[in-house]
Amino acid sequence: MKIRTGHVSNSSSSSFIIAYKKLPKFDAEMVEKFPILKYINSLIVEAFTGREITSVEEWDDYVVTEFGYNESQTIEAILESEEFSCERYNEVLEALQKGYKIFLRCVDWHDEAAIDSLLTEMHDGENIIVIQGEN
Repeated sequence: MKIRTGHVSNSSSSSFIIAYKKLPKFDAEMVEKFPILKYINSLIVEAFTGREITSVEEWDDYVVTEFGYNESQTIEAILESEEFSCERYNEVLEALQKGYKIFLRCVDWHDEAAIDSLLTEMHDGENIIVIQGEN
């Protein structure tokens, strides 16, 4: 019999990295005409509750903190060790340089399926870009 030690999980989750310039929001007139939009507005606000990164320095700090073995490890060492995708790192870097904000969120089993779907479907390739997720 094999015994697993350490973190063991059989839960389903999705990690999202989303670059965005402006989040969609329906104005009062539209919400009055179509009341369901009030729910969609609140869902967007809830979906984008998480970590926001607005600069290259914040992005580098995040990668070192989350994927480095210690605070003194460099971005270069992390990318060389393949602990984090160099391609993904560069996509986020490019988005930040183009003026996008970066949003990080993990959607797991207890989050509503609607949030997972919303984050996936918001990708429009211009204002909102799903860099990592279910797109």
